[in-house]
Amino acid sequence: MISNSNIYYFDIAANLSAQHYSGIYKGHKYHAPDLDEVFKRADAVGCDRLLITSSHLTDARQCLEIS
Repeated sequence: MISNSNIYYFDIAANLSAQHYSGIYKGHKYHAPDLDEVFKRADAVGCDRLLITSSHLTDARQCLEIS
């Protein structure tokens, strides 16, 4: 058994260009953008790396801006 109290996580599929991070669900705006909160929650649980992905080539520029 490996015992290490310094465990870190790496999210390999963070689709951060998705509209729900801008508060949009099914075409309706429900809340203010909360991407900063997503980063804070990831950091709080030890996720110190994110691989930002997108589902469309047109989202690639937004992913680049986020990174």
